[in-house]
Amino acid sequence: MKLRNVWIIEDDFYSSDMMLSLLTRDWRTHVIEHTYDYQRSVDYLHSRDMDMVHYVLLDVETYSETDPDWPYKLLELIKIRHPDVVVIATCSVLSVSTIRRVLKAGFDGLLRKGEIRYAIAAATCAASHDHWIATPSIVTVIKSLPAREVPKKIREISFMFGDPPYSVRAEEIMRLVAFFGQTSAEVAHELGLADGYVRRVVSGAYKDLHIDADAGLDWVYIRNKLKHDALTDALYEDWKESKKAAKALLAFYLLTAPEHILDHKVHVNFH
Repeated sequence: MKLRNVWIIEDDFYSSDMMLSLLTRDWRTHVIEHTYDYQRSVDYLHSRDMDMVHYVLLDVETYSETDPDWPYKLLELIKIRHPDVVVIATCSVLSVSTIRRVLKAGFDGLLRKGEIRYAIAAATCAASHDHWIATPSIVTVIKSLPAREVPKKIREISFMFGDPPYSVRAEEIMRLVAFFGQTSAEVAHELGLADGYVRRVVSGAYKDLHIDADAGLDWVYIRNKLKHDALTDALYEDWKESKKAAKALLAFYLLTAPEHILDHKVHVNFH
């Protein structure tokens, strides 16, 4: 499977750290560079390393006192110098004006970070010049726009953290366990929680994900969820040798798999 190299342009360090850890650990993606302002981004754009970039995640809300429009200017430069690179805009706040500007500028998609969350790698790999990608709230707004402003093909990406959804505290616990490999005791110490409580949360999450050491693994469920036979075969071999290690890996892949990626034409109203 082809490894996709990703360039992150993001000035919020919590968001960039989360993207970095998720995209680096995922089997499909590799973060090749991270910048957070215009000058550093332009310098990298003119470097020889740029030839290895496949995808760019560009935060259009990046703050600048001198030039708040620089993400859009950078997009123009990328399109001129590297037209094959897929550039995806990211944002935190849902804004009709931002969505319209992103569409007009020629980005290949727009992801609202609060919606895509842990499925950032799957969403990135779903993008192309032929399919504009967006999270559900973005698609809802696009449906109300004039047809002339809307891409012909949109790939909507929907994601939920588990079924049923977890609390914010449970999400944080599973993030530390599945994404960073921490033990229950380490998580309890970092978050100031009782070790027994953390163990119950982790055990319940594993059960929700059909990862249960006592009852065995539901490999039919896992295959259908991941839709990646070679990966699940490799994880199955790991499971037979070291159940504890494979549980965290399986949890990571299951928690970062989107519920669905839908290709469809958006029906719009003429104004």
